[in-house]
Amino acid sequence: MLPSKNRLRSEDFTRIRAARAFHSLHFFVRIKNGAGSEGVKVAAVVSARVEKKAVKRNLLRRRIYEALRPRLPL
Repeated sequence: MLPSKNRLRSEDFTRIRAARAFHSLHFFVRIKNGAGSEGVKVAAVVSARVEKKAVKRNLLRRRIYEALRPRLPL
């Protein structure tokens, strides 16, 4: 899991419509470059169309976060 300083909270997620977004048929990622001490924040969303069970969707989301972890600044 990403450190909490690099995760977007749900209230932040709705405010960053202008953030850089990457998507495919299976998942959606938004990345916001923060100003000052805020740093980079990331959110990943896996649709229920991809997998019906929440456990498997959360597994996919955690895998996305782990793939992004080495690319984030400390």
